[in-house]
Amino acid sequence: MRTHRLERRRFFFVLTRMTLSMLMGVTGVEAATNEPEEIVVRGVKTGHFKAPASAFATHLETDDFAGERKRLDDLIGEQVGVQLRRFGGPGEPSELSIRGSTAAQVQVQLDGIPINSVLTGSTDLSQLCTGLIESVDIIRGGASLEVGGGAIGGIVDLKSRRPDAEAINRVSVSGGAFGTWDVSAHRAAQYRQLDYAVGYCGFTTDGDYLFSPLERETSGLPPTPTRPLSRINNQRVRHSAHLDLGGALSEKTYLRFQDYITYSSQGEPGLGTLPDVPLGGQNPFAHGRDTQNLARLAWSGSDLGDWGHDIEAALYHRYQRDAYRDPGTGPNQPPVDELNRVQTFGFQGEDRFEVEALGAGHALSAGVSVYRDALYSEQRPDQG
Repeated sequence: MRTHRLERRRFFFVLTRMTLSMLMGVTGVEAATNEPEEIVVRGVKTGHFKAPASAFATHLETDDFAGERKRLDDLIGEQVGVQLRRFGGPGEPSELSIRGSTAAQVQVQLDGIPINSVLTGSTDLSQLCTGLIESVDIIRGGASLEVGGGAIGGIVDLKSRRPDAEAINRVSVSGGAFGTWDVSAHRAAQYRQLDYAVGYCGFTTDGDYLFSPLERETSGLPPTPTRPLSRINNQRVRHSAHLDLGGALSEKTYLRFQDYITYSSQGEPGLGTLPDVPLGGQNPFAHGRDTQNLARLAWSGSDLGDWGHDIEAALYHRYQRDAYRDPGTGPNQPPVDELNRVQTFGFQGEDRFEVEALGAGHALSAGVSVYRDALYSEQRPDQG
């Protein structure tokens, strides 16, 4: 009896195993082996939920929004507590405030270097290109203790794209109405012991849209209809380039050089709100040109000394040139020719280390920032 029961159990076991093998499409010879079957699954990589953002800080990776074709100022202006103020359409100047502050009370940094203009106190975000920026950190609330008195409203810290051991190439082209084109290209790679990244962004638009000037109203009569006018002298051109070179001096030290340059040229047609004047009172000759350059040389060392110091020291130079010329279009409009230049020389240093005391670990840091602004203008005395 016991022998028959064992044989019966064995029979059912073998029958069950063969049935499962047939359902899975496995032959009897494959089922008899003990080797696991290899199953290849191809599909879309799943993501994960990000940790809830702090109410005081927001971190943005620009690659996460690559498919939305957003400009950098639009991307920052969509964040909570940030208000974007634009003085026109694409390519026009734009500035931001945080939680009701003025634009001059928000410090904008590129790789830790302040880029707020000494002339206006604020930063024109339209001069920056999304394709050359890797990430954005927005810190709301007073941060003057860390970066100085110009950050009452908060900080916008921009990180440029950095070299990578793996070669990365990016190209993006987009177009729109009124002759608008936006092009960006970036390459990051490593050549022997040298890390490098180079990028370019270009933007152009004709801006020749149709608009209606103000309608004149007379007491007791309906408004006089006006003929639509074409916007003239409203073209915008911007070129931006970024260069990043770096290399290890030893196992614990690294030397890095960065340069970010932007050139823009734009017409200044004015308001164009006079229906009884040719071209609506637009100015066909006024023109402005702006150039900005930021160069930075930084040395960094990690885990130095007995306490594991992380030290970074950087020298930087910022140059800004704003030129505006209007030859004048009438006897009551004298010619205007302005040229302003600003140079900033600065040094930044920081030391971070950890110590064990009172049964706990303590992280300490000390920093220093020294800079000098110099203003050169043809309309006012030079100041520094």
